[in-house]
Amino acid sequence: MIGDGAVLESGDPWSSDLVDQHGLASNESRAKHVTGQGHLAQIGDKALDLKKAGIFPLVHGVRSLALEARLACTNTVERIEALRAMGRLPPDVAAELVDSLHFLMGLKLQAGLEAKGGSNGRVIQQDSLTSLQRDLLKDSLAVVKRFQAMLRHRYRLDML
Repeated sequence: MIGDGAVLESGDPWSSDLVDQHGLASNESRAKHVTGQGHLAQIGDKALDLKKAGIFPLVHGVRSLALEARLACTNTVERIEALRAMGRLPPDVAAELVDSLHFLMGLKLQAGLEAKGGSNGRVIQQDSLTSLQRDLLKDSLAVVKRFQAMLRHRYRLDML
């Protein structure tokens, strides 16, 4: 975790002024990152930045919901499951988020391994994917887009 360690040592990080009534840091740029505004994930016609297009908004959106719910877990999948168990995420949405996260992270790992140290795997060439991978990528990015819309509605981020 990045930030002032004294907040965690105080025993009650949720009583801090760092978190507003929604459990979110009141920061316009954070809202833009969570909802994908301000990021250009498409690079040219065939290249896509997996982190900007899907992983980042998914992870930070779940983090925002977890902060609001005062969850102590730090793993994104654990957060999704906890939010589902609390009724804050519908079961079908939670399952789609986990599946999408796993697919995007696996694709990023595969691209990084194929690059043999020349790249971190963030940017993939879409024409190098199989048709199944392209279909799953399209589905995963659609899940992320729906999740971002849910967050925009939930936190009224379109008013920023």
